[in-house]
Amino acid sequence: MPGLELLLAQKVGTAAATKAVLGLTRRTFPGRLISRLKRHQIEPRLTFGEKWRIRRLVGKPDVWPLLWALSPTSLTDLALRIDEQVVVRRGAAEVASTRARLLASAVQAEIMGALDADDAQAGLSHQIRLVDDSVRSLDSRMDDLGVGVVRDGVPRIVDPDVVLRGPLEALGLAAKHAQAQELSNEEPVGAARLLSEISDRLEAEGYAGLARPVRIQEARLLTKGREPLLAAAAWMPLVMKDLSDGSTPVCLEAASAFEQLVDVPSAPAWLPARAVAIALLGRWFRDPTVSSISLLTAASALVEAEDPSAQELLALAAETALAAGDRGAVMHVQTVLEAVVADVEEDLAVRLELALAEAACDEARWARLLERAAPASAGLSTKHAALVYARRGRHLFWVNKPLEAEAAYRAAVERACRAALWQDAAQWMLARARILSRASVIGDLSDLVRRASAVRASGPGGLLQRGHDPQTAALKHLLAGNLKAALPELRRHLRDSIRVAHLEDEIEAHRRLGTLYEKTEREPAAAVHHHVMAGDAKEAARVAGLTPFFVDCATLAEHPQAQTRAAALQATAAQGDLVPDADVDPWTTRSLAAATGATTGIVGPLPWVQGFAILAALAERIEESYLDAVLAAVDPLVPRQANEHTWVDGSLVRIIAGLAVHLPASRERLSSRILALLDASDDLARELLNETAAVAACLDQLREPLRQRAESDNPIAVQLLAIHGDTHPTVVAAVEEQVRTVIESPPNHGPGYVAERVGVALPAYVAGCLPVERQVDLARDFLRRALDGGDSEGNRTQAMQGCEVLAASLPDTVRRELAELVLPASRGDAPRSPFDQLGDRFTHPLGRFQISNQAGTLRRAAVRVAACLAVDEDVARRVWEAARPLLRTGNRADSLAAAEAAYRLAERGFPPPMRWADLASSGDASLRQAAAALMAVHPEIEAALAQELAKDDHHAVRREAAVACSALANRDPDLARSLAAILSNDARFSIRRSVPVSLLIPPETRGLG
Repeated sequence: MPGLELLLAQKVGTAAATKAVLGLTRRTFPGRLISRLKRHQIEPRLTFGEKWRIRRLVGKPDVWPLLWALSPTSLTDLALRIDEQVVVRRGAAEVASTRARLLASAVQAEIMGALDADDAQAGLSHQIRLVDDSVRSLDSRMDDLGVGVVRDGVPRIVDPDVVLRGPLEALGLAAKHAQAQELSNEEPVGAARLLSEISDRLEAEGYAGLARPVRIQEARLLTKGREPLLAAAAWMPLVMKDLSDGSTPVCLEAASAFEQLVDVPSAPAWLPARAVAIALLGRWFRDPTVSSISLLTAASALVEAEDPSAQELLALAAETALAAGDRGAVMHVQTVLEAVVADVEEDLAVRLELALAEAACDEARWARLLERAAPASAGLSTKHAALVYARRGRHLFWVNKPLEAEAAYRAAVERACRAALWQDAAQWMLARARILSRASVIGDLSDLVRRASAVRASGPGGLLQRGHDPQTAALKHLLAGNLKAALPELRRHLRDSIRVAHLEDEIEAHRRLGTLYEKTEREPAAAVHHHVMAGDAKEAARVAGLTPFFVDCATLAEHPQAQTRAAALQATAAQGDLVPDADVDPWTTRSLAAATGATTGIVGPLPWVQGFAILAALAERIEESYLDAVLAAVDPLVPRQANEHTWVDGSLVRIIAGLAVHLPASRERLSSRILALLDASDDLARELLNETAAVAACLDQLREPLRQRAESDNPIAVQLLAIHGDTHPTVVAAVEEQVRTVIESPPNHGPGYVAERVGVALPAYVAGCLPVERQVDLARDFLRRALDGGDSEGNRTQAMQGCEVLAASLPDTVRRELAELVLPASRGDAPRSPFDQLGDRFTHPLGRFQISNQAGTLRRAAVRVAACLAVDEDVARRVWEAARPLLRTGNRADSLAAAEAAYRLAERGFPPPMRWADLASSGDASLRQAAAALMAVHPEIEAALAQELAKDDHHAVRREAAVACSALANRDPDLARSLAAILSNDARFSIRRSVPVSLLIPPETRGLG
């Protein structure tokens, strides 16, 4: 091949042509070419020998440049080769026979159709460059003659005099414009006529953009002159420009002008309806409350009123409704749309038919459109055929038929290249990459992205020709924080992306709209919706988790597109605590269907994974009637080989644990599942260590099986028993061995290395069954490791947490000793290790390499430990002096650590470091959380402030208040009952569950029945 590539480079000289001609050598290409030649009326018909010789001819490298070099010379040269090597020559050797010229013309016409889509695309890119070169050559020769060339109404050579002096003065129009200004008050219609002449001249010179302000002034003067028909004719081009690209925002002004003219005797009957329609269409971009049904109803009224612009406005309204996701609104006016389709030109007819096909999911209509768009059909122009294929691909993507969608987009790319729609072809190639990625197709998708960039560079051709880029404008406004200005740009970008099937832009528009609505802090439901439509499950779940009310994603959870459905499920799992009680059963059914559905795919989010996530979030609320179905979904995923994992391991454990807590009648069955999880893998078993409530609920059923496993040296069985206070000799001996191993283990660091550990604090949780002396030894070892200046902050923080767990069981003398050691670290005086100092170099957000920064975690842990170790008021005072500076850092984690220290000190009987009322009325949620927790022990609680805490915006504050109600009832039962009445109606299940049921029973009914 090196010799062939060298020859090719000499012949055609471009990478695009090189890529295309390589397709000529593929076995299927000559056969496809011969098949396509049959469509040409060549008499007599091709013989078998001629077909065979054509196959051989097109396989020769020296013939390839002649196949697509679109010029008379290339046609003549190709005809000569065919005359010599394919047909029997008749006449002089220098003149090709008529039959040879017919064959040469047919071969050049069919060559691109015989190539596959990618090769045709590259070949056509080469062709268009040849044409461009020819045009440039012609331009330069005309420029030598002093003739400027105008393309698409834009001067090939912009007159610098126009740029510097302005078009009116440079073109000699200033006097006429001044005359129009003088007439504008007395004779507005005459002034408008002069402005019309000025605009005509500017547009003829190629300065249409500069003519637009003059056109607006003309329309205003005709409105002022009370000329309804002339004013309507002047306003409508500007209105359509506004609705199409937003570059001239005049819709609302035009609607107001029409309303002023409706009472003029000469006003057409359709003028009021037009005013309503364009006002609604203009408002839709800025006002999300404008409904699709109102848009389409208003546009349909224009058809009934026989407005000459009705068809185009109706098409825009239908496409706007699709952008809003309201297919039902389009179907509501189906009869009107179908009547209009039969009466309009091809462009509008195709747009309306596509809207109907998508809204109704009408496969019969799609089949008719695709038949008209087929290459062998003359039913549609090439550009409209490309649009049909692209919109079909988009439709198939959203109904979760990815491979069919990719094939449709592939066909769209081929037709777009033929129509020189380079920008659309590039976008549709990006759509192919997106679809294949979501379909988990393995391959070099980046190659499609590179090819899309190459095609985009071929030229500006596209279905949407606009001077204003709404995406760029929206990003500028978002960066500046101007949300009001960004909204219409993003909604316009979304509508336009759907109209021309730019799937990647559509998804990006949804993502940016999600960001915009989140930033308003008023529209979390809209933010979640758009993140879900973008398939951005993480963002959807994050926003949903921060929302104080339930965002119902039920409709989106039934969406056919897999990633969209999965994102809706993940968003619901993130707010499982907020699912209303009445919706638990429907969501259980829905998540079971997802969890037991198809498990194919490797690119998340995946519906089956998120189905299990919802079951885990609702596990403590799932009714007994669903138990068999849930276990049937879980059981097959538990048995596994060594070192085997699934994406739902954490969910499996939380599902079984939640059911065990919630369904006491089924604990025998669920205990067997807990043991199955314990035996299946170490990872699942370690997850059980976090489910203490479930193990405690089933301890009677689990104790003996766990002891048997402890005797078989299962460390996690030992830990589960020890955490729950089991003092069986086997358990105590095993825990003693684990603690001894920890104390005798070497440091986590050495020359040139640091080993990051997990579960460092776990021995503290199991050491409760050991003698106090042994717990003291472990606490001292933890503190030694926490203050080891050579270890990483992550390891040291975990060791400090272990010391916190043991603090309550230590003698006062030991606590006083350890408190003195911890206090410097609580003030931030503990030295940082060389490892952490090195890591600081990799925390810059613009750095090429980044690692997570744990700075500050050790100090926060030390503050909490010091509060637990305080044994007298002097130590308590010094602890609070160390903790108080954390309140002013602005870091939520720092504030929470200081608040916890305040709570621990007050809980242990020391004078509160702050007045309770100050804590309860603080602007820091962490301090209010401490105040809510202190209601259980603090002697002076103000009822009004306590009730405000029960209604706090932060759910963590309300949860602490609910937990404190039980202890508060012993001192102030009336206040406790008033708080319980508030909290029992909380939106969050976990808060409602924390309220003692006894406080909800009226005192007069207790003990009855």
